[in-house]
Amino acid sequence: MNTHPMKSSDSKPAPLTWLSRWAALLALLIACGVFTTAVAPTAWAAEDDDLEEVEGDDMEGDEDEEWGEEDWEEEIEEFEWYVVELEMYGQLLQLVLTYDEIASDPGTAGVAAVMAVEEHVEEASEAAALFEEVLPQVTNPRVERAIRLKLVDVYGDMDQPEKSLEQLKLLITNSGE
Repeated sequence: MNTHPMKSSDSKPAPLTWLSRWAALLALLIACGVFTTAVAPTAWAAEDDDLEEVEGDDMEGDEDEEWGEEDWEEEIEEFEWYVVELEMYGQLLQLVLTYDEIASDPGTAGVAAVMAVEEHVEEASEAAALFEEVLPQVTNPRVERAIRLKLVDVYGDMDQPEKSLEQLKLLITNSGE
């Protein structure tokens, strides 16, 4: 699985993929208001080579004041918060890209679905019944193996070691397919 944002699967640069991911991140940041607060906190207009405050300036009347240590600490804290927000947005984008990657491959999506079954049933017997019902219909070998691996665990939870061993034997004998 290719996880490098600037490389395609054959190790050549993939500029469109890289560009589209950065464009998505930029759109997410703009939508969440990060650029309006982090990059441009005040609005200014140029008039006759003089900068004039338009709106939102918090520094009224202190053009000539020197900044003290407290002022810098506040600015650093605020900047650190923006960095944390940026990292969170980056993680969200990575989550979206990973989810898209999983959804684009039927085998990977099937394996993810198999792994999620136990979160949606109350008892191991329900999971076993579901797996036994869908197993004959499965055509993807990766999904079939994932189901059999889960059945090994589920049968173990149900205290049915003979069924667990049966699934393990099927996994071992069909491993070459």
